[in-house]
Amino acid sequence: MENVELLFQKNFPKTFPKKIRTKQGAVVYENADKNFSGINIRRLVYFLEGVLRKYNKIHVPINIILGDVNFEDKLTYIFLEIIWYVMVEKYDYNVRIQFRCRSSIHIEGIKYSSLIWANGKNTERCKAKFYDDIYQTHFRKVLAYNNGDDTLSKTMGDITCYLGYCGIEQSCADDISEVVSELIGNAWEHANTSCLVDIDVTSLYGKEGSTENYAGINIAVVNFSEALFGNALKHRILQNKQLDHRYKKVAEAYIYHKKFFDDEYTEADFFNIASFQHKISGSVKKSITGGTGLTKLIGSLEKRSDAHNCYMISGTRALWFNHEFLEYNDGWIGFNEQNDFFGSPPSKKVIGASAIYMPGTAFNLNFVMKQEV
Repeated sequence: MENVELLFQKNFPKTFPKKIRTKQGAVVYENADKNFSGINIRRLVYFLEGVLRKYNKIHVPINIILGDVNFEDKLTYIFLEIIWYVMVEKYDYNVRIQFRCRSSIHIEGIKYSSLIWANGKNTERCKAKFYDDIYQTHFRKVLAYNNGDDTLSKTMGDITCYLGYCGIEQSCADDISEVVSELIGNAWEHANTSCLVDIDVTSLYGKEGSTENYAGINIAVVNFSEALFGNALKHRILQNKQLDHRYKKVAEAYIYHKKFFDDEYTEADFFNIASFQHKISGSVKKSITGGTGLTKLIGSLEKRSDAHNCYMISGTRALWFNHEFLEYNDGWIGFNEQNDFFGSPPSKKVIGASAIYMPGTAFNLNFVMKQEV
């Protein structure tokens, strides 16, 4: 997978660990936190940067001991898989990751994770699982860059069939496959790089106080690139490149929003939100994606969900998709209480800082759907 080493290169610590502990000839990293989140991913990357700096000639084995952990969401353990892959494939270290984790409706897919094989002895199998694994209720592929829609259409069909096999209702399966295929297309179109897609559908869970049964649909879509999500549109708007009516409206909105920019609402946030507007793209070429209103599709899925956790990170910024802020107003989505893209800044509920610098774009989409038995 291209450019994954950027995760390390762009998250370079200001200071390195003063002491790197070794035991029986291996470097040891021990996690002290029960809840494992993006902050823990950042700490681990910083530690491994120290290892790369100290042991750049002698590639000592590395034991990462997490203990009993609760992963915050699917994307968190996907990043852990990526860290393992970078250290093994790109930097040629033998890395062992040890953990115990109780699965839940949000992270049941951990039982299919390539991390299960990250024991220092099954490296080739772990690599294979990292790239491709379609087994039972798990769908995992790393899709190479392809500047055409045939592969995208086939992948969309494959995901629809997979979700149907997992018992997901047809209209929901269609919407999810459309969302995922558009995210893949965005990665190909804007970043010209491969895209990791990981989907799991959980077993049925009960809910306290209810006789209904629910299944989780957990999705991660990740690409690594120097190109951040909103950069292409930013360049197009600021360079005044081929602006038709809708793009001129974005340029007008940018001029208005600049007065709101501060540490909490940044220029990057504006261009991330603007890039999610219907029929807006940073590319001046014909889009290879359908452009059918990605945010509206996500909002529609969230409305059908009993619970959801959908967000994107790119660079230093995060954007949450909350369906109450995803309604169209004259063809535009405000991402705010006023539902006004042009006259109000986005809600502070949908923008924020990312725990790590994400070189490229990563999505976590989680939907909890009622299921008929």
